[in-house]
Amino acid sequence: MWENNGQGWQIRTAGGFASAVRNRDSLPKQGEFVLVELKLGMTEDGLRVTGLIAYRLANRWSLTMLDKGDDRVLSTVAGLGSLVRGQKNAVREALREHFMRAVWADSQEVLEFLNNADFHSPGVGA
Repeated sequence: MWENNGQGWQIRTAGGFASAVRNRDSLPKQGEFVLVELKLGMTEDGLRVTGLIAYRLANRWSLTMLDKGDDRVLSTVAGLGSLVRGQKNAVREALREHFMRAVWADSQEVLEFLNNADFHSPGVGA
């Protein structure tokens, strides 16, 4: 996970989130990886989630880029991706953990996408 907060990429460990740079050995070297971009926009009611899009990353070595710089992983994007049920659940959990309810609660299109059985579409919204 990456947030523009100066901490860089974070990986989930048994004890919570930890720095990818300091935990290089924990980064998998191959697998099926998806980068999810949340789209945020200002409305008259404030900041809101307006959409999300999934990108498929290269199957080999893409996550090892996380410790080399915040933007290096973007060079491994191989095309549009999709999310399976567990990944959709993780995105929904991240929304709840990192944003106030008002930011995501009225984002019907995004919530419906995260709750449906569509495992082929790359995302929704603007």
